[in-house]
Amino acid sequence: MTDQPASQLILTAARHLAKHKLDFSRAELIDEVQRRDPTRHPQSLGPVIQGMTRYTTGGPPSPCGTPLIRVGRGRYTIADSSQSTFVLTQPISAMSTRISPGSAGFECPFGSWAGIAG
Repeated sequence: MTDQPASQLILTAARHLAKHKLDFSRAELIDEVQRRDPTRHPQSLGPVIQGMTRYTTGGPPSPCGTPLIRVGRGRYTIADSSQSTFVLTQPISAMSTRISPGSAGFECPFGSWAGIAG
């Protein structure tokens, strides 16, 4: 058990995960927080994660700002470039309207953009 606020535990856990992978799931983030403090419940961490995530609404304002960036459904990275190599500078929804399938050398990881990009 730790006296750290949930936001600080989440930030520490996110930095740890970002050292080992480009992005991580919400479940992985919660698991890492619980590894550090088993008394923390997912139901109480969820709103704090939401409040720490850029371009989202809801959740309590975080004293450490919005260091998390949602990069896909249930997938996050950290905005602290000293801890991670990926930094998203605008919401994915804004990017998707400017990038057409196959443009700028982006290849679809599913083999085809048909039915995926609008």
